[in-house]
Amino acid sequence: MNKDIKKEDILMNKKPTINRYISKEGFENKVPIRGIHEIRHLFPTLLSHNCFICGGYARYCMSSRRDPIPAKDIDIYTGNNENFHKLHTHFCNNENLTIRHENQISITYNRPTTTKFAYHPEIQIIKPLEKGRIVTLFDNDIIKVLNSFDFTIIRTALIGPYSGIVDADFDHDEEKKIIRIKNIHCPVSSTLRCMKYSKKGYYLPPTETLKLLVDWEHRDSEYKSKILTFVEKLNAKNITQEEIDELEEMLNVD
Repeated sequence: MNKDIKKEDILMNKKPTINRYISKEGFENKVPIRGIHEIRHLFPTLLSHNCFICGGYARYCMSSRRDPIPAKDIDIYTGNNENFHKLHTHFCNNENLTIRHENQISITYNRPTTTKFAYHPEIQIIKPLEKGRIVTLFDNDIIKVLNSFDFTIIRTALIGPYSGIVDADFDHDEEKKIIRIKNIHCPVSSTLRCMKYSKKGYYLPPTETLKLLVDWEHRDSEYKSKILTFVEKLNAKNITQEEIDELEEMLNVD
């Protein structure tokens, strides 16, 4: 029996009413429950540079699920150009990390086979920028960045080893594995991200799908033409998942 259906309504032959979840605004504090020991060496450096871990790894650390889906990388948000360059220099000179990939959004480092960095996902530092609907630039206010994230399940940040911030809908949506969209950078990139998370077992409700369609319809013809031309050029290629991820990042900036 559905637990939301009241027993007294059945006994009185009433039409059952189902309590539906109502989305909430804002963010809440949450304590991470896993994944901190492996990256404990990062926190002194991050805290001294006013940097934060946001997104997938923070979701993994604070998920209330018994077996949450692991994150493939650790996204570090530096906030401004000074912090970005200092952190990059520290990783290269002091930690001997080497660059695996760089684009206009981020730098990804090779995962070493030895040292403390070998025992957790690869490190990626996000370049500070504010262009279009994507925001990675902040001034001591990580909420500004989280508000620009699209899905509730990744609107998360580790403030330190014992504290974090999550979207007010995080616990519900992560537990139910629901993709709830609160911000759309680009409807095409968001669709690609929905596909990626669907492969991980998350569910995209029809109401959330409509948000993508409505957003596309409200874009001007120049924007649509630009995106369609860009996608058509790639249509004939056998695109890898890594290339899809990079395409999604590139589309987010436009």
